[in-house]
Amino acid sequence: MAHQHSGFQKSVQIIHLGPILPIRGRHAQRHSGSAGLVSARICHDLISPIGAAGNGLELLSLAGQTAAQNSPEMALITASLAQAQARLQFFRLAFGAADAGADFAHKELSTLLHALGRDSRVHYHCQPCAPVSRPMVQLICLSLLCLEGALPTGGTLSIASDGPNWHITAQGEKIQPMPERWALLTGPDTALSPRDVQFSLLRRLAETRKIALVLENQTQAACLHLRPGL
Repeated sequence: MAHQHSGFQKSVQIIHLGPILPIRGRHAQRHSGSAGLVSARICHDLISPIGAAGNGLELLSLAGQTAAQNSPEMALITASLAQAQARLQFFRLAFGAADAGADFAHKELSTLLHALGRDSRVHYHCQPCAPVSRPMVQLICLSLLCLEGALPTGGTLSIASDGPNWHITAQGEKIQPMPERWALLTGPDTALSPRDVQFSLLRRLAETRKIALVLENQTQAACLHLRPGL
């Protein structure tokens, strides 16, 4: 029985996403691990110069040039840098290597998502929870990226848990059905485009980590349920 959320319409379409096709062979496992390390390296190397640019802006503001500090141009640059930093950190969580021995605190995740939603048409809410394993954080972030596409006019992405199960929900005035994109969660990866890579990666990692994926698709909300014990 799917987890119920307040504010959902009565009519509901529940899709059990399976069977999930596995990546086969040691070569596939090595390729997946290498791709994660490459993603982490790219994000790490890009965040340093962007952070340096942010530090430069802070130094300019401390120089006492009030007119420039309060200008719309400075505000735009500052907001753009903050969004780029948050996005890169988020991509590192979603696409980088996930150490099974590492945990992620709720405060860290909530702070990152708050920064990600600032000056954006999509806002994030993370229900308080105990520290989350790094591999599960990766699946949550990939789920957020998948559901983000269902909010073409904006809305709210929420994260909640009940014990081992996680529920990532998109709510907005308009929910994009995306049947072709959701089909990527059951495979195979035919005509996969760069904008849809999160669907394929979520499917593969969920299968590897024995996590069942259940999609609950409605008129004004869509929810991905992550259930360990596949």
